[in-house]
Amino acid sequence: MSLKGTGMMIESWCYVCFLLQYWYDGDETGDLPVDFFIVWDGDFFIDKPPTMKALLYKCEAQRDSCGLCLKASTAFECGWCLDNKKCLLRQHCQTPEQSWMHHGRHNVRCSHPRITKIRPLTGPKEGGTRVTIEGENLGLQVREIAHVQVAGVRCNPVPSEYISAERIVCDMAEALLPHSPGGPVELCIGVCSAEYRTQSSQTYSFVVRTLHIYSDSTLTLPAIIGIGAGGGVLLIAIIAVLIAYKRKTRDADRTLKRLQLQMDNLESRVALECKEAFAELQTDIQELTNDMDGVKIPFLEYRTYTMRVMFPGIEEHPVLKELDSPANVEKALRLFSQLLHSKMFLLTFIHTLEAQRSFSMRDRGNVASLLMAALQGRMEYATVVLKQTESVAEKMLTNWSVLGEPLFMLFCAIKQQMEKGPIDAITGEARYSLSEDKLIRQQIDYKQLTLICIPPEGEAGTEVPVKVLNCDTVTQVKDKLLDAIRIIAQTNLLLLLFSVLTEWRQGRLTRIILQDEDVTTKIESDWKRLNTLAHYQVADGSLVALVQKQVSAYNIANSFTFTRSLSRYESLLRTSSSPDSLRSRAPMITPDQETGTKLWHLVKNHEHADQREGDRGSKMVSEIYLTRLLATKGTLQKFVDDLFETVFSTAHRGSALPLAIKYMFDFLDEQADKRQITDPDVRHTWKSNCLPLRFWVNVIKNPQFVFDIHKSSITDACLSVVAQTFMDSCSTSEHRLGKDSPSNKLLYAKDIPNYKSWVERYYRDISKMPTISDQDMDAYLVEQSRLHGTEFNTLSALSELYFYINKYKEEILTALDRDGYCRKHKLRHKLEQAINLMSGSS
Repeated sequence: MSLKGTGMMIESWCYVCFLLQYWYDGDETGDLPVDFFIVWDGDFFIDKPPTMKALLYKCEAQRDSCGLCLKASTAFECGWCLDNKKCLLRQHCQTPEQSWMHHGRHNVRCSHPRITKIRPLTGPKEGGTRVTIEGENLGLQVREIAHVQVAGVRCNPVPSEYISAERIVCDMAEALLPHSPGGPVELCIGVCSAEYRTQSSQTYSFVVRTLHIYSDSTLTLPAIIGIGAGGGVLLIAIIAVLIAYKRKTRDADRTLKRLQLQMDNLESRVALECKEAFAELQTDIQELTNDMDGVKIPFLEYRTYTMRVMFPGIEEHPVLKELDSPANVEKALRLFSQLLHSKMFLLTFIHTLEAQRSFSMRDRGNVASLLMAALQGRMEYATVVLKQTESVAEKMLTNWSVLGEPLFMLFCAIKQQMEKGPIDAITGEARYSLSEDKLIRQQIDYKQLTLICIPPEGEAGTEVPVKVLNCDTVTQVKDKLLDAIRIIAQTNLLLLLFSVLTEWRQGRLTRIILQDEDVTTKIESDWKRLNTLAHYQVADGSLVALVQKQVSAYNIANSFTFTRSLSRYESLLRTSSSPDSLRSRAPMITPDQETGTKLWHLVKNHEHADQREGDRGSKMVSEIYLTRLLATKGTLQKFVDDLFETVFSTAHRGSALPLAIKYMFDFLDEQADKRQITDPDVRHTWKSNCLPLRFWVNVIKNPQFVFDIHKSSITDACLSVVAQTFMDSCSTSEHRLGKDSPSNKLLYAKDIPNYKSWVERYYRDISKMPTISDQDMDAYLVEQSRLHGTEFNTLSALSELYFYINKYKEEILTALDRDGYCRKHKLRHKLEQAINLMSGSS
């Protein structure tokens, strides 16, 4: 077959065909691949690529039904024209808007299905026969087959055997009627209305299977004897099988009874766990509320708080010390300070730093914090920077917000609720938790004890009753004792934590120093278990004293084992319990280098390869313990609600809204108006990023920035769940949750919509408040500068900032040269003077 078309050469590399439509005779094939070549002047072949084919097709060829038409390749753009009852292109259908069916239409489905053939036509009434149904318009996908019955019996479609629009294969179910008469095949496509229902002209009938034995001759005597012997052997075999079957059945019954007993035991334990969780939820809320009454809030001093926010993890920062430097260095730094008080220099300095690839996020935060320390005396000037810089400004902004009391109440509530149940001193897992990752997934037997504690250097009558658990390690007990003492005496817990020992006093003479590890510590294989109160058999109401390490001489003399183990376990706690550290107290399990033993408390670390499956205790399905997450969440709900409502409310804060927040939000709205941004979600996101997500999330996760407290591993995990909920509440996107979603998302799923409404109300109420003028904001910041201007050593902060001048000297000098204002005021020359003075000292 040869099809020709003429064209025109545009360039040596481009040829355009004039005839865009080709035709071939006959309807034997719906699409036809043909060779493609270019001929010049009738017989000169320019090119005939062997791999290039042109595909010609006709919609109506071999597609005489709606189903065959719509199953054609979508590249052909064929559709079923209801007016012509033909498969046509859109332009060939008279009224395509109403009568042209194609793949682009929603829920397109061919009507009037028809059955042309079924096979087989017979089968047993017990079912299992695979029936093939052929026809047209039998659906485009197997899921469209809504109903198939063969002779009134359900027939289940087999998806793998289905051919779109042409064939349905199904497996017969059992015929329930004893004498089923048979009948036609009925099926529906999509819905069982008249235009989508059809019935076959052929009928299917049921047959009864029979076995016929015919004899052509009489049996001889040897044949009869052989049959008898064979029957005897068969009978013996049947008896043997029956005996084996009965024995197997008896073993199966025993196994079934054992499994049933285990299931009953599991069911009763699950019921008990759920009942305990429900009881705890009802009783713990009131108890916790009562325990929180009268708690004093140990706010940090302004300088300590600011240092932990601006320089987290650094206890002795240079900005807290006097700078010991030669006179020329001090003169250079004062000249540098004058430059920083030039708005254009400061902006050029920041923009130049941010443009450098080696200027990391850590550097951005450090520069912002150093600038705030250097400009503490002129905070009103810093607002100019806030309006005209990016990431550095965002870091500076976090240092101006205020805290409320509900955060401390939430922290205390979490800590007290966690300590009401067992907490593994090694893994950090606990009975009560908001985090699934930190949940002890097995039953731990424990009992609450009340110890009578004598404080360090305490006198008669100063004893304090303290609630502990008999499964607590000695260090955990000491923690709780010191917590109780601090609440009463307001002593510094950090100073006492590692300087005192716990002494158990029995009568007037017997005194025992309790230790996490000593000569009585139990060792099994390569696992060493930390000592607990139950290990020492400390009874309820026992008298304990906190004594200075250097004072007590009981049980310590010549105890090398005690000294070594104490330094090993407590050094892990000491390293991670610094109030300025972001880490929480969760010691890692590392084998002792000398003995090779690993420490454990309540649960052995199951990640070790040598651990057998059942070594973590109970084999009960661990997911049942997730009910404790709900119980803990319900107990702490009031404190979470109080925190969120205080943060996202202008009417229930107990104090006026800080001016900086209103001023900042108005600035963001002003920027949105200038850029003609009307999308409320964008404005909402800007505000959320600036205050709640930039500041509050950090403080919720790290309350030690604000309060004089210690944060344990389990408390950190719970605060992370609360912080995640806080972030989700500030988001404008919808969170679609399912059974596979993480538990921390599911835990507060029903509360987040309510929290989101609080956030929206908060932003809306702030926008309605009177505008804060620049003069009022300046006055407020001047007052803050007066109160806190001497908290940091300005020269030390300038010396730290000068490091970046020295590192990016050429880039900064070049940037000052390019700016007209900087050239006019000779800012490059002044900076070079400072650089020369500094270099003169080296």
